[in-house]
Amino acid sequence: MLAAKGLGYDSCPIDGFDFEAVAELIRLPEDHVIAIFVAIGKCIKEPCPRGGKLDSPEVIIQNKFGNNMI
Repeated sequence: MLAAKGLGYDSCPIDGFDFEAVAELIRLPEDHVIAIFVAIGKCIKEPCPRGGKLDSPEVIIQNKFGNNMI
């Protein structure tokens, strides 16, 4: 991604897709693994602003299991 930026391109990592389906689609050899995709191109507009960060207690739960959470 840094190399792409150095060449004047923008990039974005992509995750959360069906790795096995993509591997089959591109006929990935058995001894290879897809870890992540990176989209590389030129932005046509500024990205939307990211939301604010949540406070730690809103996203971290400690020492609890089961239905008694929060």
